[in-house]
Amino acid sequence: MMRLALLIALCLCLAACGGDDPTTTGGTTTQDGVDQGNPRALAASVFAMAKSGNYAALEGIAAPSADGDCKRIAGVGKAEPDKQAEFAKYFSKGSVSGDATIDGDKATVPILFGPEGTKTETFHMVRIDGKWFLESL
Repeated sequence: MMRLALLIALCLCLAACGGDDPTTTGGTTTQDGVDQGNPRALAASVFAMAKSGNYAALEGIAAPSADGDCKRIAGVGKAEPDKQAEFAKYFSKGSVSGDATIDGDKATVPILFGPEGTKTETFHMVRIDGKWFLESL
């Protein structure tokens, strides 16, 4: 029941982020709720999965060219419990802090993360076959 409520909340949040611009509308949401349809939605999905504990849903969100940090995010579902706890500590209070900047098949999304959700960082993403993937942060 709690998972359903979280999924509904995530869908409402992602719907509010959309618009009429085809570069920012979703449409590639996995069964587990990760939306790779636009950069902002993918970033929000990382935080939603960190809050929900559904780490396995993040598998496959790292681009083949991704750096180690992004590969660790995508692989957290198979990580040791201490690594999962560290991920939750740093990403469960995170949020998207601004608009995505899209340049062709590359994008950046400003985020806040960390134990208090106040550290600034940027997700760098790449679009492959219509889906957005983490590339670096």
